[in-house]
Amino acid sequence: MVVFVASIAAVAYTLLQSAPTISIGAPSQNITGSLLEVSIPVSLSNKGVLALSDIFVTLTLKTSNGTPLLEVSSNRLTLPPGGSGTLYVRATINASAISPEIMMSIMTEDQEFPVTASLKGSVQPFLNVAVSANDTLKWGAPYKNLQMQEPTFEAYNATHLLIHIPVSFKNNSTLFSVSGGGSVKVVDEYGREVGYGWTYIDAKPGREYSGTIDLYLESPWVGQPELLTERLQENYTVMVNLPAPIFGELSRTENVVMDWGTPIESPLLGGFSVVPQNGTHSRIFIPLTFRDGSRLPLVGTLSGTLYDLRGEVVGTIDDAQLEVQPGQTFSVTLMGYITNAAASQQSLNVLIRLDTPYGTFEKGVPISAKTP
Repeated sequence: MVVFVASIAAVAYTLLQSAPTISIGAPSQNITGSLLEVSIPVSLSNKGVLALSDIFVTLTLKTSNGTPLLEVSSNRLTLPPGGSGTLYVRATINASAISPEIMMSIMTEDQEFPVTASLKGSVQPFLNVAVSANDTLKWGAPYKNLQMQEPTFEAYNATHLLIHIPVSFKNNSTLFSVSGGGSVKVVDEYGREVGYGWTYIDAKPGREYSGTIDLYLESPWVGQPELLTERLQENYTVMVNLPAPIFGELSRTENVVMDWGTPIESPLLGGFSVVPQNGTHSRIFIPLTFRDGSRLPLVGTLSGTLYDLRGEVVGTIDDAQLEVQPGQTFSVTLMGYITNAAASQQSLNVLIRLDTPYGTFEKGVPISAKTP
């Protein structure tokens, strides 16, 4: 009975007067491919008069908003009376297991990850003990203040637009550089890839970065020349991938509506005039004007066929080259030949043909003789 009471007294003294203590040291981090290894020193001490046995430490790491990232426990050990020591609890985070939303937050926002170390053990044979300590793991965002600013446009060729997209951010990480190729892909509303671009990024730790992604975007009139007189607005899905330490790529997707304008805006055929040429044909002259209201130059070859009101072919339009820059008004006098038998008619029909890199545009238009 005396021994039992003495044991109870010793346990009470150990737990109440000199409970075990636990503290968290400065974490260290190591990155290998897509794996982040965190090593956290946990200091333990037992100032009691009885041994603490079956001790283990559980480490919990969360995001700033409380989402768990990992939980890992140490091996079990015994801590003798007056004993102390340091456990290095190591945990590995696999980036591929982290959701895209959390990944975006980690890559673009500075973090203070809460770390909790919980110690559990027992004072044999009577009682269990549990204590805990809290600290934070500081994380600098590799893409702090990531911005994609207003793009600028220029014609790359007759069918593609070159778009320059300014990109800027600060690499707030103290651990690694942001280095590698970045890309952008554009898909139209039918799922067809219509644009692609790339850039190379190299941002050292703690440095600001400013660069440009060059995107080549296909005109919506490719394969649809019949729409050259229509104003087109296209819906695109833009997918940007930037190099990201640990995660491989930082992905960002946006839906964009783009106004392409009208390549052949306000076309007008004026009154035709006829001048005798020889015994069978006369020369015919037809003024044509329109404005290129699109983002791209319009290039091609104009030609045509003349019909009388019965639908009989009575003449042809000579080939004429055109190259019109965006915003420019184009004016030309189309020239051709018409039979002398039809030269005196006051009304004709002309089938205008425009061969372009998009394909062939054809349009039938009634024309009238020029008023004297």
